[in-house]
Amino acid sequence: MAHEPGNRDNGTITPTAALSSMPYTPKESMDALKYFYFVEGEKLLGFNGFYDAFNGNQNWYADSYLAIDQGPILCMIQNHRTGMLWNNFMKNPEIQPALSKIGFVKDVSSTHDKELENKQISIFPNPSRGSININFNNKAILPNEILILTSDLKQIKVYNTNITRENSFQLPTNIDKRLYFIQLNYDGNQVTRKLIIE
Repeated sequence: MAHEPGNRDNGTITPTAALSSMPYTPKESMDALKYFYFVEGEKLLGFNGFYDAFNGNQNWYADSYLAIDQGPILCMIQNHRTGMLWNNFMKNPEIQPALSKIGFVKDVSSTHDKELENKQISIFPNPSRGSININFNNKAILPNEILILTSDLKQIKVYNTNITRENSFQLPTNIDKRLYFIQLNYDGNQVTRKLIIE
């Protein structure tokens, strides 16, 4: 570790971990930011931002900054707010061919909760014991197809007929208790959401 009060891992926290995760865990990262700012206050916050690490159990606070930790905080909060850095990077003409050459493919397992809200879709219960309801508000566009996928993207079930505003689906009775994905396919677009079977 760069900073810690003893000589082993003992619960020391580095603010950059939570704060630079803002695009991926917006609620949790914002909760951490508020805690660091309002609760820890000047013990953790200096002229150049948050100090590098602290351990509240041992009342220990670093008084230094590491650029390698400060940089990701700024960049990732900006990416969360506007996507500016990611978008500008992806505009470089060499990026897409480079990503293809090294084997990157579109991640269909990513979830888009904002899209689900915009399309006014509800999926419940979740976690489920094997039956799920997928309902669409009157303003929502109905998908052409609904897929149930394993976490390694193997199809478990496909629904592509008689999709209505209110749907009840019974998953196979021998389905394993684990994480799955519900993928809603539209013309040229898709929305994916996590589903837990317990």
